[in-house]
Amino acid sequence: MGFERQVRERIEDVLNGNKRPEEIPGATSVRCATGLVLRSLEGITTLSESDAWDYLDSGNVTITQNLRSEYWERADKWRKGYKAAKAALAEAEAAREKQARDARRKAHNDKLDARFDEIAARKGNENVEIQ
Repeated sequence: MGFERQVRERIEDVLNGNKRPEEIPGATSVRCATGLVLRSLEGITTLSESDAWDYLDSGNVTITQNLRSEYWERADKWRKGYKAAKAALAEAEAAREKQARDARRKAHNDKLDARFDEIAARKGNENVEIQ
């Protein structure tokens, strides 16, 4: 299968929501080109944008530039939605972490309160100092 066809298939999979960028299979050159067209290498390759361009041979650079122009609008729209979804996911994760932290703190405080009440009951509600 030709380079351009492989890159197109992966771009379409991502843009149509069939695959996430990090699920893109294939050779490094195909993944680099796909990420460059989508303007998001995150999750696709660990290479920087500059290194990704350098990784491609001259023929594949030309193909990638043409695909980048062709998919500009769709990729831009996808990228904005992808960033918004990632931000929403990060916000939800932060909220879950805070909720779990608050629940642990409450359980700890409830345990301390119960211990204090137990000691106070034994002492007959005198001034109680917990050591």
